[in-house]
Amino acid sequence: MAALEASSSKQWEHDVFLSFRGKDTRRTFTDSLYCALKREGVNVFIDEKKLPRGENIRDELVEAIKRSRIAAIVFSERYADSRWCLEELEMIMECRRSTGLTVLPIFYHIDPSHVRHQTGSFAEPFQKHEERFPEDKVLRWRSALTQAGNLAGGNLENSNGYEGRFIWKFVDNITRRLNNTHPDVAANLVGIDSRVQPISEEFDIGGSDDVRIIGILGMVGTGKTTVAQAIVGRFHQNFAGDMVKLQNKLLRDILKSAEEKVSTVYQGTKKIERRLGNKKVLVVVDDVDCVKQLQDLAIKHDTFGPGSRIIVTATDEHLLKMLKVDNTCRTQLMNKEEALKLFCCHAFAKSVPPDPEFRELSCELVDYCKGLPLALEILGSSLCTKLKSEWRRALRKLKKIGHIPILDKLKISYDGLIDNLVKDIFLDISCFFIGMNQDYVMTILDGCDLEPEIGIGQLRDRCLVTVDEGNNLMMHDLLRDMGREIVRSKSPKITGRRCRLWDQDEVKEVLREKSGTDAVEGLMLDLQESNKPAFCTEALKQMQRLRLLKLKGVKFTGNCPHLSKKLRWLCWHEFHLKVIPEGFFQSYLVDIDLSHSGIQSWKDSDVLLEKLKFLNLGYCHHLERSPDFSKLPNLEKLLLNDCETLSGIHPSIVQLKNLKHFSLANCNRKNDAIPKDLGCLSSLEVLDLRGNDFNELPTLSGLFKLQTLQLDNCKNLQEIPELPKKLEILEADECTALEKMPDFSDMLSVKELHLNHCPRLTQIPGLDKLSNSGTRIYMERCTNRNDVCDACKEIILQVLSLSLSPPLSCTHKCIS
Repeated sequence: MAALEASSSKQWEHDVFLSFRGKDTRRTFTDSLYCALKREGVNVFIDEKKLPRGENIRDELVEAIKRSRIAAIVFSERYADSRWCLEELEMIMECRRSTGLTVLPIFYHIDPSHVRHQTGSFAEPFQKHEERFPEDKVLRWRSALTQAGNLAGGNLENSNGYEGRFIWKFVDNITRRLNNTHPDVAANLVGIDSRVQPISEEFDIGGSDDVRIIGILGMVGTGKTTVAQAIVGRFHQNFAGDMVKLQNKLLRDILKSAEEKVSTVYQGTKKIERRLGNKKVLVVVDDVDCVKQLQDLAIKHDTFGPGSRIIVTATDEHLLKMLKVDNTCRTQLMNKEEALKLFCCHAFAKSVPPDPEFRELSCELVDYCKGLPLALEILGSSLCTKLKSEWRRALRKLKKIGHIPILDKLKISYDGLIDNLVKDIFLDISCFFIGMNQDYVMTILDGCDLEPEIGIGQLRDRCLVTVDEGNNLMMHDLLRDMGREIVRSKSPKITGRRCRLWDQDEVKEVLREKSGTDAVEGLMLDLQESNKPAFCTEALKQMQRLRLLKLKGVKFTGNCPHLSKKLRWLCWHEFHLKVIPEGFFQSYLVDIDLSHSGIQSWKDSDVLLEKLKFLNLGYCHHLERSPDFSKLPNLEKLLLNDCETLSGIHPSIVQLKNLKHFSLANCNRKNDAIPKDLGCLSSLEVLDLRGNDFNELPTLSGLFKLQTLQLDNCKNLQEIPELPKKLEILEADECTALEKMPDFSDMLSVKELHLNHCPRLTQIPGLDKLSNSGTRIYMERCTNRNDVCDACKEIILQVLSLSLSPPLSCTHKCIS
C-alpha cells in the first residue's frame, strides 16, 4: 500500500517549524503543541539541541526554516531575552518575503501590542540589546517583531486560558492550511478530467452525510493512483482531514514505529477507530492487495464521521466486493490521441513529435502500448534523447520479445496469484485462447483438471482477463506478452523445454529438429505459406505431457502412435489425411476440431471417448459418413455443417443425452436425410439446419430446452410445425416456399422472429400477441400476409425490416 505524498513540492522537508523560548515553554505549552501536531500526522521541526549557540543562528536551523511550509512562533514573556530567538525570527520573516513561508504567531500570556511595539516585558531586553549589539541588527529585530505582531495568529487569552482548547483550534488551523496546499494534480495530466468525472459524481459532495467508499479498479498501469491523487487535489478542502495527514499516522500505528507504539495490531486498529469516528475525512488507500490491510486500517463505513469519503484503489474486484464498496469505477485505457500525447510528453518533453519521421515512429510505438499509461510513460522515457536509429531498433525488438521493463511491472499481478492452477490458466489463455468463447475454453480447461470456473473468475476479478459482449475471453496485448515472456524466461535458450510453444518460427524449429521434451504442454502452429513443410510424427514422441495441440495446414509423415495420451484439445484444421489413422484418438480428449479437412471416412475407434464434449467436422466436404455416436456418449456440441457429401447420420445420434448444439447447415439434406428421431435430443439448445433441401421437418416440440432454431435458406420448406414453448429465436429468412407457421399465442418467450423474404407466407397465428410482448419481428418483403391490411402492407414495403418496437399502429387493428 502506497501513501499519498504529503508535499506539494519536492522542496518541502517540514510542515511546521516551531520557534519558542526554551526556558519559558519547552516542557509545557510548546511540548503539548508539538505532541498535538504529531498526533495529526504533521511533520514538525523542533530544535532539540541544548548546546550553546555561536554568534549567529546555526546553518541547520536556517535550512530547516527554508524547507518548512509554516512557521509557528510562540511569543512568551521572556522571548525577547534570547538573541537566538530573535535571530530565528529575523530569518523566519525574511523567508516569509522570499519563499512565501506562512507565519502564525502565538501570543502565550502576552499582549500582542507588547510584541508589535517592544513594550511591556519586551522593553527591558531591548535596552540591553541596544547596548551590546550593532544598531542595524537591533533595528532588524525590532522590525521583525513589529511585522510578526501584526499577523493573525492565536491569542491564548481568547480561550480564557484553556490551553488544551487553544491548542486543538490552532492545530486544526494548521492542518487546514496544509490541506489547502495540495497541488492541482489534474492540471497537467493527459485525459485526467474524463477519468475523474465519474468518481466526482459518486462523491456527491454536500449532497449527503452518509459515509461512502468508492473503489477504483483496473489492471496494473492504468492510472488508478493518479486518478486518486487528482480526486484529493479537487476535493480535499471539503474535509476536516485527508490522507495527507492521516495515512502516515495510520501506518505508524499499524507498523508500531518508535514514535507511537501499540502492543498489538488489534489495539492499533481500535485506536484508529477512536480517533476518526467523529471526523469528516477523505481517505485514500492505494494499491490494496489483501483484505487484512483494510481490516488493520479499520477501513469500513462505521469507522469514519458523517460525510466522509474513502477511495480504495485495487486490481482485485473481489477485494472491493468484500469491502462492500458503494460503487466501483473502472479505469479506462487511453484513446490514440491521448496515448500519443502522453508518450510524447515523456519522449520529447512536449505534446507532439518534433518531425514527421518521429511522428511515424511514435505512432507505431504507441500502438504497441495499446492505451496503457504505464507502458506509454516507461517506453517514452526510455527513448528520450535517443537517435532515430535507436528508436527503429527498439521497435524491431518490441515486435519480437516486447519491452521487458514494462512486462516486469505487469508481472506483479501474475506474481500475486497464489494458486498455481490459476497461473496455469492465465498462461494457457495468453498463449492459446485469446478471443475464444469463454464457455468453450472453460470446458477444455476443466478437462485439464484446472478448475477454470474458479480460476477464470479470479483472473477476471484481478483484471488479468476480460469477457466481451460475445462472451469471448479477451486480454490486453501487454498482459498477453507478459504471460508469454514468463514462459520464455523459464527456458530462454532451449525452446523445446518451454511449457508452451506458440511462436511460429520456434515451433517449426522444434518440430524440424525433433527437440520437443516432456516439458511441452501446449503447441500451436498455423502454416499460411503455400509451400508448407512436412514434419515427421516422431517430432511429437517426447511430448508426452502435451495437453493442448492446435494446428492448421500442418502435415506429418507416418502414423500417429506418438500423440500424447494426456491430450485434451486437438484442433487440427486442414487435416491432410483422408482416413483417420489408428492411435489418433486419446481417451482424455475433450475437443476434436478437424474442420476444413479432407477426410472421407471416420474410422470408428475402439477407444471410448467418454470425455469428448465437442466434435467439429464442419466444412469437411468429402466426409461420407458420420461417427458412431455410441463411442461419444457425452458429446455436447456436434458440427457437421457444409459436409456436402455426407450420406446420412448414424442412428446412434439419438443416444446422445447431452448434445446442446447440433449443426447440419448447408449439407443438401433431403427429407429422408434428417433424423426422424431428432426430437429425442431433449437437451438440445441450438439446432442449425440452414441451407438444406427438405420440404418438411420432423416433430420438434419434444425439444423442451431448444432456444434457437435456424432455418435460413431452406427454400423448399413449406411448413414449420409446432415448436417448443421456450424457443427464444427463430431464424427463417429466405424460406421462399414457406406458407404455414405454428401458433405463437402461447410462445411469449420468443425474443426474435426473422421472416425476411418469405413471400408465400400468408398467416402467422398469434403474431399480435408476440408484438405486444416486445418480440423483435423482422419481415422484409412479406406482402402476402392476410392478417395485415392494405395500409400496413404499403408500410411494410417501405421499410427494410419491420421491428414492432415500438409497435406499428393501424386503424384496422391488424397490428397493434
